Amino acid sequence: MSVHVCVFLCDHQLPDREQWQAAIDDAGVDLKLDDCSPRQHVGFWPVHMEGKECGFEYAFDAAPESGDDLQQLFGLRDRMVELTWHSSQDDMRAAMLAAACLAKLVDGVFLDPQSGEFAVGAKAFELIKLQERAEQDRRRAQAERKWAHLTERRCPRCGAPCPEYRGRCAVCEFEIGKL
Repeated sequence: MSVHVCVFLCDHQLPDREQWQAAIDDAGVDLKLDDCSPRQHVGFWPVHMEGKECGFEYAFDAAPESGDDLQQLFGLRDRMVELTWHSSQDDMRAAMLAAACLAKLVDGVFLDPQSGEFAVGAKAFELIKLQERAEQDRRRAQAERKWAHLTERRCPRCGAPCPEYRGRCAVCEFEIGKL
């Protein structure tokens, strides 16, 4: 399954790789973009996040035609950067944070088409935090239903039940180790 986020911006606002990387660094995000031209590159863009190799599909294209409500929001933002990932949590996090940093840098519109949620500029980081919190709450409730009656073992980071056969917490992915 493919999932993606979009950033809508004006054509002249698209930064080069160094400008985008500087925005990522300024945000305190441990993400390193491989050397590619955001204007010319199409396809998989390798990155390193928190020491891990990951990446996302990248495209820079014309923004699709939209309804009046969205067109008012987009204003003159006639171009779109689309970042797509397929299943990895690392790829997802890298794409979301790269998109949020881009939105902040260019005061672009960050759009999560799956949820329909959007944010302008630096507010993209707030949206990501809200989505992460909601996903963690969902996973915690699922873990409680599934394992609370089976084990006393709890994740030391988030407190969710974690059966002895699991090496990682299903909620926060903390490396607990198997017993």
